[in-house]
Amino acid sequence: MKYHLFVLLISLLSVLGSFQEPDLQSYLQKAEQYQFDQPDSSLHYALLLKEKALESNDSIYLGESQRVIGVYFQLKGRLDSAGKYYERSLNYYQGTQDTVRLTRIILSLALVDISKGQYDKALNSLLTAQKYAESVGREDYRLRSIGEVARIYSLQGDHENAIEQARYFYSQVKDGDDIRQKSIALSYLSVEFMHFKDYDSSLFYLNKNLVLEENNPVVNPTALGAIHQNIASVYTELKVQDKSLENFQKALSYYERAGYLIGIAQVSLNIATELTTESKFQEAKNYIQSALQGAQYLGDLHLLREMYRLESEILQKLDDYKGSLQSFTNYKKMNDSIFNIEKQSSINELLTQYEVGQKEQQIEVQQAELLAQEARIQRNQIFILALFIIVFLVVLLFYLWKNRTEKAHRLERQEAQLKLREAEINAIINSQEKERNRFARDLHDGFGQLISVLKLNLDQLSKFSAKDGDKRMEVFKNGESVINEMYSELRNICFDLMPQTLVKRGLTPALKELGAKLSSTDQLNCEVLIFNNSPRLKELYEISLFRITQEWVNNILKYAEADNITIQLLKDPEELTLTVEDNGNGFDPRTFYEGAGNGWKNIQTRLKLINADFDLDSRTGIKGTMMTVNVPMNKEHFIPTGTEEKLTN
Repeated sequence: MKYHLFVLLISLLSVLGSFQEPDLQSYLQKAEQYQFDQPDSSLHYALLLKEKALESNDSIYLGESQRVIGVYFQLKGRLDSAGKYYERSLNYYQGTQDTVRLTRIILSLALVDISKGQYDKALNSLLTAQKYAESVGREDYRLRSIGEVARIYSLQGDHENAIEQARYFYSQVKDGDDIRQKSIALSYLSVEFMHFKDYDSSLFYLNKNLVLEENNPVVNPTALGAIHQNIASVYTELKVQDKSLENFQKALSYYERAGYLIGIAQVSLNIATELTTESKFQEAKNYIQSALQGAQYLGDLHLLREMYRLESEILQKLDDYKGSLQSFTNYKKMNDSIFNIEKQSSINELLTQYEVGQKEQQIEVQQAELLAQEARIQRNQIFILALFIIVFLVVLLFYLWKNRTEKAHRLERQEAQLKLREAEINAIINSQEKERNRFARDLHDGFGQLISVLKLNLDQLSKFSAKDGDKRMEVFKNGESVINEMYSELRNICFDLMPQTLVKRGLTPALKELGAKLSSTDQLNCEVLIFNNSPRLKELYEISLFRITQEWVNNILKYAEADNITIQLLKDPEELTLTVEDNGNGFDPRTFYEGAGNGWKNIQTRLKLINADFDLDSRTGIKGTMMTVNVPMNKEHFIPTGTEEKLTN
């Protein structure tokens, strides 16, 4: 039969080191204080520790909280849950590079793997823990690793090596102050002596361990329950039933106190077996049915099978044949389930052996192929070297080609920029020539004719004597009228060249004056709307915006056939917006942008000078067009108040 002497091993690692946060440390101390005697309280404080550690993002205490929760589930016999929390704790510790805590949690994971029968995995963990323990000088953890290796030897049936390791372990810790380590070593020795049927030696070490745990300031009911359970098992072998039953009941009391479910189920089965031997079937029935509930919760098939077998025997003795048959049926089901699992395990083992054989054959074939490959590799090395040189040359040629292509593209872009600049210069020159021609035409057609009329009037003065005063006065009046017309014509010409209103008073009055001139022709109505008219802009901005407005108004007069124009100027601290809207014929904006004329080029040149954005909204066949200019504004674009006063005076 299996002995359950190792349940006290799941909580043997003590709290290590000092910590910085008093509140977190107090939660950890309470969680470990109640770990064995009041496990539910321990879980409560562990959860509080986790919550506080999350708030402060403390990886050390997060790892500690997960470890204590893992111990709680391990004491309850829920190994999968315990392993999951130990893994989380390991992840937190790895983030802190704390080798001492890493060693401790690896040992805890090894305990879980041993309990689950995963001995190879546990052995790897123990070797890793032993290596870490040696690197940080933790002799207690190194010895603990050796003790767990002895336990694996024992569970695998190699009791000679197991007892040798256990004796070495005990010899190293017996004179020390570490009660936990001594308790573990004594448990290992008692188990091995029991396997060798040396019951007196086994009882000697068990009683020594019992005294040690009873005098321990930190009460560990799980460990005490395990010791009494093993003492009872020894007395069972010695056929001393009263002492056997007495120690089983003590073990049950301690396990119930600790809430250790698997221990409760195992000891209840042992007590039921002893009572059956004494023909106390009713009492045995009560214990076995109580134990069944725990075993069903844990899902331990081997334990359930043994309980159903014993329950069937007890119910038969109590003449409950129907219940006995049902228990026997459950026993057969458990037996079949275990058989199927073991059968599948055997099949898997055979498959593994077959796969290993196949792999060995493959290795032999691969070794033969390796010899052939070596020769091929030598040939391939030459080929690869040649290929590398070719690839290098191709990459070099590609680089040179790409570099040359990029240079060609840069030259093309530069040429395009030069052509664009040339077009802008030509547009400026053409505009200047047109302006000069228009100026000359205005002077010749308007001003020249008026001068001729004035000359004729003055020539008439020589025809009249001083006696003809009325006629001479009429000539003077006609001359005055001609001079007034000449003055008006001169003002118009000056306005077209550079409005004095723009220079002296700024953009807003100039736009209003332009609107008034357009409205005075009686052919259309021009409305000028100004919003937030202060302060004045610098000269470059005012002239550029005025010329853009003039250019666009000229386009409207030439092509749009509009009878209403609205000019709006809106200023705010970040942006200035100029819009010119008319109700004339719409058009495709592309004809404007791609046209052969200089209108767009002139506007574009002005826009670049003031870093402005241009937008045109117009559609063919739809009345109305709106031109918008947006200029980003800052303090540098405005002129100081004193300068504005000088300009307006």
